[in-house]
Amino acid sequence: METIEIGAVKLNAELEKIDEFSIFIRPVINPILSDFCVRFTSIQQSDVAGAQTFPAAFKTFFAWIGPEPFVWYSWSDYDRKRIMDDLAYHNQAVPAEMHNHQDLKKLYADSENLPKHVGMRRALKNLEIEYKGRQHRGIDDAKNTAEILRHVLAKKD
Repeated sequence: METIEIGAVKLNAELEKIDEFSIFIRPVINPILSDFCVRFTSIQQSDVAGAQTFPAAFKTFFAWIGPEPFVWYSWSDYDRKRIMDDLAYHNQAVPAEMHNHQDLKKLYADSENLPKHVGMRRALKNLEIEYKGRQHRGIDDAKNTAEILRHVLAKKD
């Protein structure tokens, strides 16, 4: 397993989308995508064949984030672990800011007083928000995660 796409949405303090980011990453451990991976993500071999490897793609991503302090959210803790594993595999230092992570799946369950965590599609349905895009595509999951995040953070106020 290795990261083959980074997708992100940047929100301002008012929870408005100000930018989005997507980059494919050429895998090096298993350079040929499995049939399962292609079906699961819809990412094709041609998408990653000419892409940057993880170190360069992560550097591009981190430059896009910018110098301001940030908190990053993902739906579950999987993405954080995946990025940390890729940084370690490629002998890259973990930027201190990457430790400012929140598991939105857990935060959503807590904010809705749910007895257990639910999937992203279920959370969106509960919020009466239509899922947009292709599940397990980084940029589409980021956009849908941002929709849930707006709800969770607005509820805290």
